[in-house]
Amino acid sequence: MSIIYHSAIKGFNEYREQKTPYFEYDGHYGIAYDLESNEPYPKEVYKADFIYCELPFPRGYETFNDRVGKDQGKGWKHMVMLARKMALDLNIPYYFSGDKGFSKIFNTEFQHETWWDVHKTNVIIYSNQKIECNTNIELIQKLYQQHDCGLDMACGYGVLLKEALKYKKKAVSMDINPYCIGYLKHELLQADG
Repeated sequence: MSIIYHSAIKGFNEYREQKTPYFEYDGHYGIAYDLESNEPYPKEVYKADFIYCELPFPRGYETFNDRVGKDQGKGWKHMVMLARKMALDLNIPYYFSGDKGFSKIFNTEFQHETWWDVHKTNVIIYSNQKIECNTNIELIQKLYQQHDCGLDMACGYGVLLKEALKYKKKAVSMDINPYCIGYLKHELLQADG
């Protein structure tokens, strides 16, 4: 299987045919969910015992909305605040990655600079627990050594699910984009099966 970085499914028509709002596979879940929807959290998120999430950067927020045909929401800051609220509501360890612009929202969290493999750049991990790691992948590996099921509320192309499959662990993958959920179902899980 070739690894495709598609920036939340940009321009890959074959995945648009695989639009999927939901899947369940061997304890893994994929859910198309908009943090700004005011809908109750999907029940599957309560299966997770940690959160790892690479939230979109400010410049990506409107682009992601455009790709799924959503009228613009209340803005990037509001979306990120909702992600943090969800993490606080679930009351489990959480690790959000972003740049220094996130610090105004995550100003009370532990902050740890690390390397983000997919973008080949440094990012900051904002967390309610201190953890040392050199890369985002090392962080996920450490989390799966301690926990069984992770939640990614902006899963994109499924970095958390990829690592969960390697370690025979579980992932709950959410994204506003149902094409991302379809990608995970048809590409990653078929490769695993």
